[in-house]
Amino acid sequence: MKKRILCFAVLLVFCVSLFGCQISKKNEEPNVAPTVRVTLPEGYTLVKMAWAFEEAGLFSTQEFLDAAKSYDFSKYDFLADSVNEINICFKLEGYLSPNTYEFYVGDTPEQVITKLLDQRKDELTDAVKNRAKELNMTIHQVLTLASLIEKETYNSEDKAKVSSVFHNRLNADAKSGNPTRLQTNTTDNYAKYVIGVVYPDSVEYYEKFYNTYTCVGLPIGPICNPSLSSIMAALYPDDTDYYYFAITQNDSKYAKDYETHKANCKALGLSNY
Repeated sequence: MKKRILCFAVLLVFCVSLFGCQISKKNEEPNVAPTVRVTLPEGYTLVKMAWAFEEAGLFSTQEFLDAAKSYDFSKYDFLADSVNEINICFKLEGYLSPNTYEFYVGDTPEQVITKLLDQRKDELTDAVKNRAKELNMTIHQVLTLASLIEKETYNSEDKAKVSSVFHNRLNADAKSGNPTRLQTNTTDNYAKYVIGVVYPDSVEYYEKFYNTYTCVGLPIGPICNPSLSSIMAALYPDDTDYYYFAITQNDSKYAKDYETHKANCKALGLSNY
């Protein structure tokens, strides 16, 4: 009996020793590269994304902007047709999907851009592309319209209605008396307060292509990086006969004519009416 107990004790010690060795070896594995998590909210501009990456310690704002400007656009079929337009200020604006991402410390701006573009590529499914064709729109135009919807709304419930207003204006017959220009302050603000931050001497030049009070139809490109819900709203607007909207953080009102719109704006406490 004593021999059996002794043998069992020796075996137990051996197993414990062996198990301890395995744990030790596991703990001696090479360290995994550290990561940093960055949240890019819906509607962030490319410039704000650049600031977020600099704040996270990945690279400087200018390094990101330079990389976005010189990125090989031919890598993605949804980029090549439009972003090289000479009068677009920030070539990848609208194409970088907002989300929360985890990056390796030491990632280059190009690697980060690729990750954001891959996310957007996944969102731009065949169904999305086919719907754009049904509307006679390019993906660039869809993203541009989605960026306006993103900036004009505070919640998802208003997006399809706001989209309907923009679609109605884009498709309006000039003889009908209905407005045909989009006339959204967000585009003028983009030229002044986004482009103007980086290229203050070029605001007057770019206003011709972005300000929808003066240019006809959509601005030349997106004014922010829209969410997927805004993209879907651009593709599937509500069926309305609205040509005006007035929105605050707490309420929204829509109108078919300008007089009703002015009354709506007064009711919401909006200035200039």
